[in-house]
Amino acid sequence: TCVLTSCGRFDLLSVTLDSFLAYHRPARFIIAEDSADAAFADRVRERYPQVEVRLNEPRLGQHRSIDSAYGDVATPFIFHMEDDFRFDGPVDAADAVALAASDPKISSVCFRRFDTLKLRHRMFAKRFTHGPHTYARMERAHRDWYGFSFNPGIVRREFWIEAGPYADHRNERTISRAMKDRGFGVVFQLPGVAI
Repeated sequence: TCVLTSCGRFDLLSVTLDSFLAYHRPARFIIAEDSADAAFADRVRERYPQVEVRLNEPRLGQHRSIDSAYGDVATPFIFHMEDDFRFDGPVDAADAVALAASDPKISSVCFRRFDTLKLRHRMFAKRFTHGPHTYARMERAHRDWYGFSFNPGIVRREFWIEAGPYADHRNERTISRAMKDRGFGVVFQLPGVAI
């Protein structure tokens, strides 16, 4: 199941959707739209009839919006996205799912382009191979970051149940730090395809 968080930014959202859907045909695709703008939601539904737009009325905020959407997901893995990325190729979600299933301490397998991360963070990456891909573990790259990420990637629904709800945390950084403290970490599938 794909879950994408959005908040009334059609210009960015359309780039994300057009570039992602050019390479992928997910069985279920939920947009958690937090603009509380019914006309905006209708515009998205009209252009992208293959996605399910869940309009928050009133607005919930990012974390509560994600919690609400995840609560309606039955699949064991979620492909999480935000509305401000562009995909320049397909992701190997099957291998990422297999990797996440094999290691319960992986909080997310990210598809963000690795070269867009700060060099001083990339220098601490621990590279390893799984299936046909090289991955990078990021636990030592930063004190707070890389325990968790909302960047495009695979998340185990069970992780969200264990770590959530996200609304209990102030922001993404505090979620990441809390997950690092519990031994969770992010890995990146290299070189990544989301910019």
